[in-house]
Amino acid sequence: MEGTADLTFNQLLQRCFALAAGDTGAGSFVAASAAGMRSSTAQDPALPLVSLLELAARRAAQLALVNPAEETLREVSTGALRSLLIHSLRGEAEANVRTAFDARAERRRRLANSKAHYNVFLHSLQALKIIPPITDSLLKAHAQLYASDDGEDGGEASSASRTALPPNAALAASARRRELKIALFKTERSLKSSLELFRSAFSTSNRLWSGSAALSSPEDVFYDAMFPRRPRRKGGEGGEETNSDGDQEEADSDDDDEDKDDEEEDRSADGQVVAGASSDSNTGVPRTVRAYILLLLNLHAVKASQQLESAQQELQLLASMPEAAAVSENGSGLSGADLRQRARHAGNPDWRLDRGPGGSGALSGPLLDDKGKPLRPFVITDGTDNTGSGAAEAAVPAEMSARERAHAEVFRPSHRLPTMSIDDYLAEERRRGNIIEGGGAAAAAQPTPREARALRAEGHGPGGATTSTTQAEEADEERRREQIEWDEFKEANPKGAGNTMNRG
Repeated sequence: MEGTADLTFNQLLQRCFALAAGDTGAGSFVAASAAGMRSSTAQDPALPLVSLLELAARRAAQLALVNPAEETLREVSTGALRSLLIHSLRGEAEANVRTAFDARAERRRRLANSKAHYNVFLHSLQALKIIPPITDSLLKAHAQLYASDDGEDGGEASSASRTALPPNAALAASARRRELKIALFKTERSLKSSLELFRSAFSTSNRLWSGSAALSSPEDVFYDAMFPRRPRRKGGEGGEETNSDGDQEEADSDDDDEDKDDEEEDRSADGQVVAGASSDSNTGVPRTVRAYILLLLNLHAVKASQQLESAQQELQLLASMPEAAAVSENGSGLSGADLRQRARHAGNPDWRLDRGPGGSGALSGPLLDDKGKPLRPFVITDGTDNTGSGAAEAAVPAEMSARERAHAEVFRPSHRLPTMSIDDYLAEERRRGNIIEGGGAAAAAQPTPREARALRAEGHGPGGATTSTTQAEEADEERRREQIEWDEFKEANPKGAGNTMNRG
């Protein structure tokens, strides 16, 4: 890429972070070469970022800044720790590269590259023991979960194993996945909060130290690697010191400034390293730039685990798509939109949503697999071509399929339904209590309950019969109790004590 040959490693890495954050004003060297970065690949911002990260990775390998296999965290300088983030940014950039609709092979290659860089990044952090034990166990459990759920090959074996899971095991796996996602979300939120607090305090300190306005920084803390932004102390009247001895001297000078108070930052009794060891907890507010970088590496690790799962799911989706849709219809040079329109007009079954994988070939393949799982849609019909005789043959055309014939025979004139007589129907409705009996002149002549009670109290029974003295006394007592209850109700609810229409 133009304009990068004379950049030091820190400047090149800072440009990578600025481009990843979408901030072209993070430094003067970025603003000077912004036009070059936008020239031929302006349509896809991820491509220039991939090129820059490739160059930064080669430069870091030449400088041999970090060797996780042979070094411990205490032996790695703060400036060198930033170089570990190259693989994290590269994994994100590879996944964000735009590919044509019909270039599935290219998309799979980009996703494979993204997964490879994310895995290198995570393995480097684990080798240096940068990730705390609790977070490391979460990431490993998450990796095992999506690896067992999707399968590395993303093929039929994993789907068959998922189908064979008993209901209880499937529910347990779903609950486990939900718990892990919640735990990772809380960890990510805590890390971001701690990083933001340190960044705010660091910006205030810089402003007070330099006596000028705060320097700009990426809006998202995910892309803020806290590069040295303080102006170097001037050696005389002529301006700032310049470093012309190469990348290594620049990295050493930066480390001298940043690692002054960080010698004990990552020590612990067992040699384990806890991100932000100078703070009160694993995700406490860091006190030094080194602690900030360690927390930032943990944040990138959590994001990398989530992106690995997303890439695996996309690979699974690409593997399940029909192969006919992947090839640009024979290299005709048509765009994705043209191919979709052409397939729609041609009735290509691969574009039908009601067809399974395999396109039109699936319609003539086996109906069930070895385990009895349906492989394509089917309809259970009679299977015979006998359409009946007489009126049935005239009503149903012979060219109809078995399913269409079955549909046409429903509710036609000769169709018979189970019935019952009217008497049976009325008897059933009466049994259910749906028939109201009584009413009319005979019901009007019958006395009301109170009238019948008054007649009993006077010694007159139904039909003019005479009632006994006991029945008359019971009727009179029933009337007296009803009157007492009514009087008590009126005393408890005096007139006007109901809705006062908001008058108090």
